[in-house]
Amino acid sequence: MSASIIIGFDFGTKKMGVAIAQTITNTATPMPAIKMVNGQPKWNELDAIISDYKPNKAIIGLPDSKNQQTIKLIEKIKIFSSALEKKYTIPTILINEGFSTQMAKQELKEKRNSGILKNRIKKGQADSTAAKIILEQWLQSN
Repeated sequence: MSASIIIGFDFGTKKMGVAIAQTITNTATPMPAIKMVNGQPKWNELDAIISDYKPNKAIIGLPDSKNQQTIKLIEKIKIFSSALEKKYTIPTILINEGFSTQMAKQELKEKRNSGILKNRIKKGQADSTAAKIILEQWLQSN
């Protein structure tokens, strides 16, 4: 199997978590979260990440459709997915993200308690850790 770089997203209306993974090591690394403006990412920030890493595909977390608010978020995620494919000509895959945000917060809390993470948890850090978890789940199942 040839090596590929994959970008992952945990889409939110205020911040979008971003992570990068590579298939050689099956590891994912969180990146700084991207600020959202009117439900859209700051495309110039995303341009820089895409330019630096040149991912072969994008994995985007999709929440369960439990209520009207979640259904609206899913619509926004699908619009983002389509825009991503058109703008960067990379395929996108939508996967169930389950409890990635709760898992990310727990992971960061454990790192902080054990001393691995020295500083306070920053805004956006949980979002990008959730994106890392989404990527790792996809890597494990593919």
